[in-house]
Amino acid sequence: MFRPEDIGMLRRVFAEHCESCGIKTDIGRESVATSLIGFYKSGIRSSLELHAALDKEENRPPTILNY
Repeated sequence: MFRPEDIGMLRRVFAEHCESCGIKTDIGRESVATSLIGFYKSGIRSSLELHAALDKEENRPPTILNY
């Protein structure tokens, strides 16, 4: 289901999103992880698109990243 490179990308997106939003609680991090996996399973594979989907869900402006 997940390729090794996908796991690495998902971990990076997760860490960057939690850091930029100040999400530190277990319940908050679990919510982000659940959303991220849901977006991935729905076909969103790009890290930039995953960031955008998480930002939209949080109702915040897009995260600016240098990829």
